[in-house]
Amino acid sequence: MQGNPRLKPTILKYRVKDDTVLRVNGQLVQIADKEGAVWSLIGLLNGKHTSSQIIKETISKHTELSITTVQEYIDQLKDLDLLEDASLTAEGVIDRYTMERWSRNIEFFGSIAKYGDNKFAYQKKIKEAKICLLGCGGLGTHLLFDLAATGFSNITIVDFDKIEASNLNRQILYHEDDIGKSKVHQAKKRILQFSKQANIKAIAMRLDATEKVASVIAGHDLVICVADKPRNHIIYWLNEGCIKEKVPYINGGLDIRRGAFYSVLPGKSGCMMCWKQTLAQEANDTAVVVNNLDKQLDIDYSIPAPAMVTLVSIVAGCMIAEALKLITGLQPPCLTNKLKAFRFDDMLMETCETWEKQPDCPVCGSISN
Repeated sequence: MQGNPRLKPTILKYRVKDDTVLRVNGQLVQIADKEGAVWSLIGLLNGKHTSSQIIKETISKHTELSITTVQEYIDQLKDLDLLEDASLTAEGVIDRYTMERWSRNIEFFGSIAKYGDNKFAYQKKIKEAKICLLGCGGLGTHLLFDLAATGFSNITIVDFDKIEASNLNRQILYHEDDIGKSKVHQAKKRILQFSKQANIKAIAMRLDATEKVASVIAGHDLVICVADKPRNHIIYWLNEGCIKEKVPYINGGLDIRRGAFYSVLPGKSGCMMCWKQTLAQEANDTAVVVNNLDKQLDIDYSIPAPAMVTLVSIVAGCMIAEALKLITGLQPPCLTNKLKAFRFDDMLMETCETWEKQPDCPVCGSISN
């Protein structure tokens, strides 16, 4: 692998006494470097030279070094994900507008990417992905805005509700003048004002069956669900519809002072029914009974559940992070086969429950990679 190695621009370098020090992602990497060979090498890692040229120039300054030693230094820096290939550019990958508007995204991706990966290609994947967002309430409006801000352009939004005054403490896309209007149509209007190149499809529909979910999500690359009505049935319709269409999904919501979320990759991870089966096998009798009663009797709060914008923001951010991992492949997903939750009371993130794909699952048991 040749290319033009360059120290990632997100890394700061320092000469401290006899050491070379690098600040990487807020942490310090300290390298013993009494003769200054590593410092000289890093100075040549500017993207203007090939590895062969860098090795030759370093040895000319530090004759005690061998070709093998300098190559090992370079390889170690690559293995630590401290270098990028400057010969990999945006040309032919993304247009100038995309490069300029999402330049901060691109450098963020570059801070994670392996040597030889084109950091511009991650933004291309985002731009081309087809996302279906179910629900345009508190979490939904935050998610939609963040999706557009991240560069997702092809988004289908689904909600049947109209805007109420009580929505405005957290549903950030709506104004007081919007009260009484359709959520999806006003949300589409606001996103197009923010990003004119976005392709937003607004569907005003109540999701009340697996078939309806399957019909709206078909053909998408990812579903993000924050629809919460009816509370005890929507997750079953979502799970069955996404497994049927083999579309990955992220599901999340608020439970008073806690926000919880998980993701499902059909054929790869366990699905929601796998989770319920595991709960029945492992949980105490009370938990299983309560879980069953919720669905059987459709138990729900007698008043609209409390919702605070601070908690909404955090949960939406976590779900968008998972969406980025699933769409770009930049890092492995973090929410499969587990329910994670953020607690407002102590500001801690925890893994509440875990499960695996169940071979006898009635929904996904027959689905393979």
